[in-house]
Amino acid sequence: IGMVELTALIPGRATWWSLVLVWVLALVSSALIGQFLMAAAWLCLQVLIPGGTFKTVEFVRRWFMQLFSAFQDAEVVRNSWAWQVGTLSAIPLFLYIWFSGTLKVITHLNHTGLMALGSVLIGIGCILGAFLTAFLLRRITGWLLALLNLPRRSLRNLWAFTPSLLAAGFLLGGGGAAGVSVALDVDLLWTIQVASIGVISVILVPTLLPLLEQPQHRWVGAWNFAPIIAILVLGQVTEARQPVQRHGVLGTVVIHQAARLSDFDRDGYAAFFGGADCAPFNPDYHPGVPEIFANGVDENCNGYDGYMPEEGWGDGPGKLPLGLRRELDQLLPEKPNILFITWDAARADHLSCYGYDTKTTPFADSLAAESTMFTNAYSAGPGTSSSVPALLTGRSTYSLPLSLGPKKKRLMVLGEEVTTLGEMLQSVGYHTAAVVSHRYFDPENRWNQGFVDWKQPVRADWKQITSPTLSRSAVQMIRMHKKRNSHKKRDSHPMFLWVHYYDPHVLYRRHRAAPFPVTNRVEAYDSELWFTDKHSRTVATEMRKLKRPTVIILAADHGDSHGEHGRFGRHRTLYRECLRVPLIIHIPGVKPGQVDTPASLVDLLPTLADIAGAPYPAGIGGRSLIPGVLRGVFRTERPVFSEISWRNRTPPEHWVAVSVGNQRLLREVVSGRREYFVLDSDPGELDDRSGLNLPGEARLDDLLNLFLETTIVPMPGAKQIP
Repeated sequence: IGMVELTALIPGRATWWSLVLVWVLALVSSALIGQFLMAAAWLCLQVLIPGGTFKTVEFVRRWFMQLFSAFQDAEVVRNSWAWQVGTLSAIPLFLYIWFSGTLKVITHLNHTGLMALGSVLIGIGCILGAFLTAFLLRRITGWLLALLNLPRRSLRNLWAFTPSLLAAGFLLGGGGAAGVSVALDVDLLWTIQVASIGVISVILVPTLLPLLEQPQHRWVGAWNFAPIIAILVLGQVTEARQPVQRHGVLGTVVIHQAARLSDFDRDGYAAFFGGADCAPFNPDYHPGVPEIFANGVDENCNGYDGYMPEEGWGDGPGKLPLGLRRELDQLLPEKPNILFITWDAARADHLSCYGYDTKTTPFADSLAAESTMFTNAYSAGPGTSSSVPALLTGRSTYSLPLSLGPKKKRLMVLGEEVTTLGEMLQSVGYHTAAVVSHRYFDPENRWNQGFVDWKQPVRADWKQITSPTLSRSAVQMIRMHKKRNSHKKRDSHPMFLWVHYYDPHVLYRRHRAAPFPVTNRVEAYDSELWFTDKHSRTVATEMRKLKRPTVIILAADHGDSHGEHGRFGRHRTLYRECLRVPLIIHIPGVKPGQVDTPASLVDLLPTLADIAGAPYPAGIGGRSLIPGVLRGVFRTERPVFSEISWRNRTPPEHWVAVSVGNQRLLREVVSGRREYFVLDSDPGELDDRSGLNLPGEARLDDLLNLFLETTIVPMPGAKQIP
């Protein structure tokens, strides 16, 4: 089953030899882990039981030998080889039912305690499956040796390799369990899986010890070097390395450790095994350093000596063409009030106005019917901390001066020198206000720069329902603004109000009042969207009661995952389900329509600058979306970039992605891994076409190289960017 799964994850155009390389690399990498754990456990026994190690091991060995003898003497086992072979073949089915059943219960009940319990159950399944496999393999192998008239002593040689075989079985047969661990973000399962290999190895030490103590069998120890040699050779082959890195937990760890050995200058970047260090003996040059423009040196190893766009990408931020400027001024003869609504973790394809079958978002539907809807809008990152700083500044997050918070909080503290959306609008006379929730929006992170009123009525966690509280605070702010201007014919200052709703984020609360069934995890997510949409309408209705015309922008900070790439309720990858967000812009008097050209949330700052008549801050990378709103098209198509950095993960990762038209390319900067997708035929991004020498991949790869000139790859343990 493990081999079939691994094969299915590789494009059908892969050659037979590349499949063989992937299988071999997966096997030897897991074997290396198993051998390491066995040796570590053995050393721990020697340290913990000084002087009594051999006695303890001998007792355990005798006990297991007696257990095996009891089984061997059983009449039903001795006379029923078909039963043994049938049981062995049923083990994969048992593991599959165990894994899938547990996963189904976890995803259906949607409870963190049950996630941990399910992880324990899956770990127990791994242990039981491994023990049963080991026992039956020994019995069947002994029968085959007797049938071939070979000495049973050969069976003892087989036991010398059993730890490695079991470790390989965990990678192939138990790979699904590791996938569940990653999907649910439950580290407990991964711990149980690795610990299981260690426990089994310790149990097998008593069997190995007598064999290896015999001089004629010392050659068996030389085989311990076989996995290491295979890793060094096969790890250099991209076709073998990338599938194992992408889909194998153990393989990723082993290849990362091998890559670290080729980090000769200790700058955190490897020279081999996919590493991108172009100067392996000079720690001053690697992908994590800023590029100095036109100095004759390629500091960040991307093949360019700096790239300095005059004003952003493509059309770039700049003054609107005169005709568009006049048209916008006619539509908005005075500065309008602006309502900016963002939903946390709202993926576009679950809004009914974006084609979703269930009627999840009546308010967004009605707003889209009178507005411009961008069908391919992407966030700058897959999480709040990687997307909102870009949204507030019009720049990619990792090009900003940031202070990185504690590891568990992953906070992004903006530098004071950065001009934010609030500061830009305040400079042209707007009363700036925001109603937000969650610890990311704490004032010490300085996301509130430029906001006169910054209310955080609740510091949301996963279990809270926050939309009613946020809406009440927002309505109160609007009424206070109206009261301040009640004696005037027109508002003295236009109002900019940002409301960030948190409820669509996991854990999903089931809203039984939703006008559709709510029986599973996905439907619970849909009910969260419906609930948030309902309260967004309340704020929009109140905002429209003010005297000035109201511009309304509805967006999300990022999307969410529902198992498309092995993750549930976690948004930590650059696939479309985590990046493609709703973006609806309503300007009174503009003819409704939709724009299919890819757009980015970093484009909202220059767009709002045009609406408010504000100058663009220096250094922004977004472009105004006004041409798309007024004309339905852009003069040129430009790339849209996203990125995320996991500097403290093992191994550390920094992913960048570019979207142009119907093509997307993802690249991991540290290891060099790539994934290339053509969306027309593969909208779910399940068919990775990287490495097939397609012309689109090379073009997008060049664009990512240029983008890396404008951003910083944080080093492990870094506290400042740049």
